[in-house]
Amino acid sequence: MKRPIRTIMVPLDLNVDTDPIVSWAIEWAQMKRARLVFLHVLPPAHVYASPFVDVGSYEDLYGLARKHAEDQLLEYASQARECGIEASVHVRVGNAPEVILAMTRDLGADLLIVGTHGRKGLAHVFLGSTAEKVVRLAPCPVFVAKESHPAAQTAAEVAELASA
Repeated sequence: MKRPIRTIMVPLDLNVDTDPIVSWAIEWAQMKRARLVFLHVLPPAHVYASPFVDVGSYEDLYGLARKHAEDQLLEYASQARECGIEASVHVRVGNAPEVILAMTRDLGADLLIVGTHGRKGLAHVFLGSTAEKVVRLAPCPVFVAKESHPAAQTAAEVAELASA
């Protein structure tokens, strides 16, 4: 049974090149006539806490990080809208896999498009993998794109992937 894909959640790690993932998302959304939901998850405040940093300075820096994330996601949403795709932007704070999974359920996303760094060995063990956790626990299908791999060049290639 084919489930319609109406909402595509696209969580992005803005510390890496996300253009290939955004390209994949726009291609899928065009093909499925779906809306895109761009998401970035900031780590909780205590991750940045330091006894050497003034609390006021910290709050300013955290505010700037949130604003930077919103601006970047708005740019991606604008690209999607230029292609005739409805798009929204969300910036949340918390543990990335938990927030991604919760928003996927809350918004009723039909597909997740996530990027992966492709780390292996000890880097993967020590750093963990948000993509791996999301794939394992997601309530919907997940398309994983290697961040260094550009989107398909033609709608036919995307259609072939979607029908697989």
